[in-house]
Order: sequence, then structure tokens, then C-alpha cells
Amino acid sequence: ASCLAGTYSNEGRLEQCRRCPVGHSQPLQNATRCEPCARGFFASTDGQQQCSKCLERMSSDTGATACEVCAQGFYLHDESRPASQDNCKACPDSAVCGWGTTLETLALPSNLWRASPDTVDIRSCPEEGGVEDSTCVC
Repeated sequence: ASCLAGTYSNEGRLEQCRRCPVGHSQPLQNATRCEPCARGFFASTDGQQQCSKCLERMSSDTGATACEVCAQGFYLHDESRPASQDNCKACPDSAVCGWGTTLETLALPSNLWRASPDTVDIRSCPEEGGVEDSTCVC
């Protein structure tokens, strides 16, 4: 028997076709293995011929079964809730949001600061000899 797309045969024994596990896919017939989904794609059920693309603003790690992080250019606003199109917010103009950034891990250039890791209120560091009560280390 030949193995259909979404399945593979272990060690080439085609009579023992197995469904690709979650987080993996196989678009070809008669394959000997399934490939993990690439970053930004997922397979939530077994036997997938192809992985599904994460929705805009969201992403996933390699071999994912769901899109559980925010994509580059976005940050997870409320860490108590899962990543979603609503909870993955656009990165503030002055911040740097790599893949998987959260509100707490927003990166700022050295001339900017924020009062706490729970805010997107980003401020410029004062000029030397300016305001003295700033917690800014520039």
C-alpha cells in the first residue's frame, strides 16, 4: 500500500503508514518522515498535508501545534492571556519588538526609558545637566 500525503512510512515499510504527528506535515505521498512546521506555521491535528500559517500579529516556534507568541513587530500586551490578534499589540515606534516580545521584554534604545516594565509610556532621557530626578541611565 502507498502512503498518502499527511502520512509517512517508518523505515520505508509502506504497509505501515502513520499519520504525521501534530506540529508536523508531509505534502508528498510515500514519504519516510514528516517535517516540523516552520516558525510562523502550525499543525494542531495529526495527519496534515501542510502546516497552517499563523494569523497576522501572531507567530509560533518550529514544530508548533498553535500560534502562542507574537510576531516580530508586535508585543504580547497581557501575559496572563494567550497571544491573539487583540493581545498582540503593534510595537511602539521607539521600541524594538523581536519575535516573542512581551510588554515586559520590550527593548529600548539607550537614549529612552520607561517607568516600569508594565508600561509603554516611553520617554526620552534628559539632556546632560537637565532634570535630576530621572531614573534614566543613558
